[in-house]
Amino acid sequence: MNYKEIAKETIGNLYRAHNSIRKSGIDEKLIALVELRASQINGCA
Repeated sequence: MNYKEIAKETIGNLYRAHNSIRKSGIDEKLIALVELRASQINGCA
């Protein structure tokens, strides 16, 4: 399994998803709160 290639693909997918969310018109503060909560849930915060 090529972990470097998998990580590269995953980061690309996350980047595209993040950009789509930013372009959706959702308020930036709400996006920040959702990202913070996701970090808390997955133990990164």
